[in-house]
Amino acid sequence: MNEDISKALENILKRPFDRQFIRASICFMAVKNSRRDYDLIFTNFFDIQKDAYNKETKYRILLELTLYQFNEWSPVNKEIDDESIDSHSYHLNETIDTKDKICDYLDEYSDEILPKFIDDLYDFLCKNNDSSDLTHINFIDITLQFIEKNSTKFLKAIRKRIPDEKKFRTQLKSYYEQNPNNRKISIKLYASFRVLTSEFLCMIEQFYNDNYDDEYDRLSFEFEQVSDRHAIENLFQLIQSANITDEKFRIYSIIVSSIVRYNQISLSEIHQRIKLVNNDSSDYHREEHILNLLLECSCIDNSYRKTMEIKLVTENDIEQAIEAI
Repeated sequence: MNEDISKALENILKRPFDRQFIRASICFMAVKNSRRDYDLIFTNFFDIQKDAYNKETKYRILLELTLYQFNEWSPVNKEIDDESIDSHSYHLNETIDTKDKICDYLDEYSDEILPKFIDDLYDFLCKNNDSSDLTHINFIDITLQFIEKNSTKFLKAIRKRIPDEKKFRTQLKSYYEQNPNNRKISIKLYASFRVLTSEFLCMIEQFYNDNYDDEYDRLSFEFEQVSDRHAIENLFQLIQSANITDEKFRIYSIIVSSIVRYNQISLSEIHQRIKLVNNDSSDYHREEHILNLLLECSCIDNSYRKTMEIKLVTENDIEQAIEAI
């Protein structure tokens, strides 16, 4: 390894909590290694110097590395093993996902390191740091990436670390309100708790009222619990709102479906509270969607409907049929 890079890494170990020093050292190493080869600079160092640092020190270094882009290279000629050879002698294999590196580390040492990460995440939310600011470590993005790997481990750790989960969610809502550029990832993190609340419904309604439209990255949620009856009442009010958009209807239908599957409300209540048929034929596709939802959440075989002719029957049709009898 380049002697200057090795020295810089050793100096980081002496000041693991000095963020500015770590970042300056990383920049220095990137300059000294034109390929910005992650394995050459860091993987080898961590393997060689594994007795020189503790787990928290490595955690702090890995956190800072998420602010930078590193690559993975391989020699054009497999016999080449000279670090002094210029970058033209190497193939770029891929860009290293530094967030994935820290997620793997959190997963491997979850008992010791994950509680520290949760403390850092909560501190990040309390300070209302903007995660789109490239000078800040994006704790929310890292959290979402870790949840994709092991959501059960994250929820268990956060509920053990922070006794008042409701307080954490409320702090997340405050962060959402004060950081408009990060609302989508804030919603995703809030939903990861799998508890439907009036707070969350308020966040979703505001999010879509701000004209959000991204057909390639549509939101979807799965809720196992409902915080209270007020949240259910709010959900019914929103799904039957006169000015509900198709995208809002899609989201609220998904939420209804999930809380039915987890026995938080009954199919009977949905049938009673959501009007399936009205005189506006433009709402037919929504009515059809709700009907499918009810069938999917029940034990009724819905396959036969695919071979049947679908016809809209309105209240006027029913009244006329009755008068004709």
